[in-house]
Amino acid sequence: MLFHPSPADVDALVAYASRTRREDELEPIKGVVRREFSKYQRKKRPTRIGRAALANERERQDYYRPLTSLFHSFIRDDLVNRYNIASLVTHTSVNSLSYGVIHIIGEELQDGFVVRSVNPDGTVEVRGAEAVVMAIGPSNKPFIPPVLRSALPSSPPSAYPALTSAQIVDPLLSQGVSFVTLVSRSHIKTKHFDFDLPWVSKYANVEKMAAWQEEDPALRFELIRRARAGGSVNPQFARVLQKWTKYRRLDVKKLSEVTKAAFDMKQEKWTVELATTTWGGDLGSTSSTATTLNDVNYLVCLTGSKLAIDEIDFLEPTIAAHPVETVSGLPVLTKDLQ
Repeated sequence: MLFHPSPADVDALVAYASRTRREDELEPIKGVVRREFSKYQRKKRPTRIGRAALANERERQDYYRPLTSLFHSFIRDDLVNRYNIASLVTHTSVNSLSYGVIHIIGEELQDGFVVRSVNPDGTVEVRGAEAVVMAIGPSNKPFIPPVLRSALPSSPPSAYPALTSAQIVDPLLSQGVSFVTLVSRSHIKTKHFDFDLPWVSKYANVEKMAAWQEEDPALRFELIRRARAGGSVNPQFARVLQKWTKYRRLDVKKLSEVTKAAFDMKQEKWTVELATTTWGGDLGSTSSTATTLNDVNYLVCLTGSKLAIDEIDFLEPTIAAHPVETVSGLPVLTKDLQ
């Protein structure tokens, strides 16, 4: 498992589990890389001309999914305690980031970042920094589908679910919800990761190199968008969805979109209209079928938010003073990744 924040080693999580004798808390992610071939099988394999295999032989044993308890202990011991991070963390909300002249005590005036923040008790703090690293993720306001905006109150709730739809469906049905309809705009793909191995593995950097060498920023963004794909669940949750479907407590509406949603204030229930695309017998021909869901108690939208640096509130002073070229909200980087 290499998707963890330890800077020491890409295998640090597996090493920690082995060192603390907690290997049973690592669940192997099978099927990411094909089963190892024997020497005899490799001899019998025909030689293929063309692109090399996407999987590196060294990746056969690399992929595990840790239990929450193991991951929590790993972060605490191998990150927080090892690097004394607890003493460096300040719980505050940044509301402004600008670039200008700063004065660091004991040094002369210099250019740097001015970080203004508000503490939980309401006090305002101002800090100066020579460099700022922002690990903010999708920090924009949640995307609310147009069909719901007119039905929402003037001040919609600010907390929205950030888990995948499958991870939302399972606890709902397990905790007593009688029936759930899952609406998906595409087919639900079964994959371990949204990004395939050529993008995220330790050794295969072919796709990342191709994106880096692409001169056109718009085409580079399109490469990333296609690689991101989305609409996938891992095999574990695919089996969970199949289980609830078998019990007839889950109905998955694929290739469907919500066209209208109306809330009845008296009955406190939703009426949702869907448009489902079906493929005809002729190549490329499609048709749309309308479906109405009545007496819906709750409507959960897993639409996320768009990552766009020019729409993040606390970056407005920096963007205004130092505008940067963006493509679909992402900054255009130079060859030096600046």
